[in-house]
Amino acid sequence: MHTYRPKDRAVTDGLLRFTLALNDDGGMPFLDSQDLWLTAVAGLEFVHHPDLAPLTRRMAAFVASWQAPDGGWPFATGMHQTDVDTTTRCMEFLHVAPDRYDTVLANATSYHTAMAGVDGGFPTWVRGDAPDLDMTAGAILALAPEREHHRGPLARAVDFVLAAQLPDGTFERSWTISESSAIQRVLDALHAVPELAADHRAAAAVGRAIARLVATQHPDGG
Repeated sequence: MHTYRPKDRAVTDGLLRFTLALNDDGGMPFLDSQDLWLTAVAGLEFVHHPDLAPLTRRMAAFVASWQAPDGGWPFATGMHQTDVDTTTRCMEFLHVAPDRYDTVLANATSYHTAMAGVDGGFPTWVRGDAPDLDMTAGAILALAPEREHHRGPLARAVDFVLAAQLPDGTFERSWTISESSAIQRVLDALHAVPELAADHRAAAAVGRAIARLVATQHPDGG
């Protein structure tokens, strides 16, 4: 922007956002907010905790109010670009939220089914981009409650996930350096659609993944 449109307002706005995000020690964070993504992730945990569950009604209303016109969610308020990762987490949360959000979830389901690739994988940002293992596992979890209506996309997504396992039981790690995080996401997805992951391939994949976790556990239990 400095090179090609130095006087554009986006430059001024961007510099302002930089200064507002600057930490007291002079460091700059990678992101200045993930409020929608984090609210959904926290809500998934809070809803099962008696002392925290009362907070989830407001949290769900906040998440639902920020659904974008395309049916997805951005990872922070004030953003326009939606992504499969945040949309998945928001859907997971709203499926178990104290108030029902049928219309919101229906729109989010349409967003997800439109993002699916012909190979069964789901990208992060834009339909047609390279598929991502973590996004695909998350999409399975998001669509699982309505699986009777989406057996085709879910079956293809399960096939994609199973084909992505490496010989040592791990999976491509996507956004994280934690191989166990990717394993957990995949196993959660397979367990969410047992009727679509009931063949010998899934059983073998789960066995390899568990064996990897057992083999790599540290002496302190972590």
